[in-house]
Amino acid sequence: MKKNLKTYISLILIVISAAAIIVFDVCNFVYTDDDILNSLLDGIIPRLIAGGALIGVSILLDYKQSLTPSLKQLPFHLLWCIPCFLVVFANFPFTALITGSAQILRSDLIALFLLKCLSIGLMEEVLFRGLFQQTIAQTFENKPHGQFFTVLITSAVFGLIHFFNLFAGAGVGDTFLQVGYSFLIGAMLSAVIIKTNNLWLCVLLHTIFDVGGNIITDLGKGHFQDTGFWIFTAVAGIICLIHILYFLIEQDRKTDVNKNE
Repeated sequence: MKKNLKTYISLILIVISAAAIIVFDVCNFVYTDDDILNSLLDGIIPRLIAGGALIGVSILLDYKQSLTPSLKQLPFHLLWCIPCFLVVFANFPFTALITGSAQILRSDLIALFLLKCLSIGLMEEVLFRGLFQQTIAQTFENKPHGQFFTVLITSAVFGLIHFFNLFAGAGVGDTFLQVGYSFLIGAMLSAVIIKTNNLWLCVLLHTIFDVGGNIITDLGKGHFQDTGFWIFTAVAGIICLIHILYFLIEQDRKTDVNKNE
């Protein structure tokens, strides 16, 4: 397929993915009288459409290597990602559920809830780590501290895009908090794709993070960000931050050594 044709088709697919999100958000489709079920379906359908379209873009633009990673390296990559898994599991409301300060009321919808989280993780990771980050990485490929700038820009845009939640009715304080931790999670996931070149690991981590963070708000009630939650989050976050910073510094050093050889 010619390069220009690939570009045009890619742009069309990107427009389709963006239009799907906008149309479904604006039109507020009603699938059922069950408000919680309707909310889940409203989150799943457009993001699966957008995710599929963006995967098509990745393939057309020859960014498909991260979609077909080497399985031989998977055990080593999973070991490397242990601090990242600590962070995403820290987002679960374990202590709140144990103490009863939060409850899951709609366990019958857990399968659909998991699908919603997966569809969000798929769409956002293909867009940000699969397409946007690879484009930024090519821009900074031969520049000093290219990995740092790639991670910084990708995670900054990923965080700032969550300001659009204000238009969906989210509170100002909650939105700023989400922008902040989205930047940090985005930086972690950007490092993961650099290390593993495995987009599906990013999708998995993103999905697990969203499951923990949204299971009470989507399917239950109560206050889940208690003292235990914040202690676990802080400890896991510090461990992961040290792990990611060390990796990026080593990557930067190796890049400089290779350039000087």
